[in-house]
Amino acid sequence: MKCIVNKLFIGALFLLGALVCSCQNTTENTVESSVEGKDTLGFKYIDIVHITHTDYGYTDHALIAVDLHKRFIDVALDLALKTKDEIPENRFAWTVEALDPFYSWWNSASEDRRESMLDMIENKQIGINAMPFHIHPYANKEQWDEMFDWIPKDMWSQLDIEVGMQHDVNGFPRAAATRLLDRDIHYIWTGINPHWGGSPVEQPGAFWWKMPDDRKLLVWSGYPYWQGYLFFAEKEWRLQQREYANTQTSWPRNGNILQTDDVSMHGAYDVCVKRLKDLREKGYDYPFLTLTFTNEWRCDNDGPMPQLLAFIKKME
Repeated sequence: MKCIVNKLFIGALFLLGALVCSCQNTTENTVESSVEGKDTLGFKYIDIVHITHTDYGYTDHALIAVDLHKRFIDVALDLALKTKDEIPENRFAWTVEALDPFYSWWNSASEDRRESMLDMIENKQIGINAMPFHIHPYANKEQWDEMFDWIPKDMWSQLDIEVGMQHDVNGFPRAAATRLLDRDIHYIWTGINPHWGGSPVEQPGAFWWKMPDDRKLLVWSGYPYWQGYLFFAEKEWRLQQREYANTQTSWPRNGNILQTDDVSMHGAYDVCVKRLKDLREKGYDYPFLTLTFTNEWRCDNDGPMPQLLAFIKKME
């Protein structure tokens, strides 16, 4: 499955070392050598998938949400371009969670910006999701057909799309899964909101979903989209939805969250270790953990976080 990630390779988890930062093209040998002889609870790395959660109607009116996301895509593109010549682990990486606002951005972008975006996709710094937005499970055949014909075919072929991502909604119908396979998409990422329902499988975890025609997809049933931050902090930076919805509030500045001073880093480290121990105690047995990470401005419809890259780099 290809989501655009920053990796935390886990070194001496309970010793004097800390987390070793790397990225997706680091070899398996490097991973093994970094953890050899050290107690890591069996974890080799943590994937951090940096996203902006797209929410139409609940947090913002759809028109406001699209306008915000177009601006955020520009922010993410500039951050990616700024770091494109760095070594891979020092590059900003971001995943576009929904195709619809990306298509709106594309239609209003200059040719130069489009070319820059394609360059960052090819550079593995920006990834695009196959789904136009997060969809309830009761769409009819015509609606599903339209959702999988959301952008022109020649544009689709340029975006190197490999994953269908659905957050916040409960359920991913077979009608959507078969259309993903028709598009040669073999991976689904879900993050069901536990406040509105429940997952049929333990979160996080993976399973194969077999269709009646014997085709299958690999499904990652992940944590809700906001959970990544809570692996490094005791609680959300801003919790109340009323505050989320107020566009006059600012997103966190440098020094507000993800501080990189020694005291703050040790605190984040302790929180992470506690969460990993809890996962193992609940029976989680994968050698990795994959988390989505959103900004803590409003949690929904918020922007990319430049602080995240610096935080990951310091956690080494």
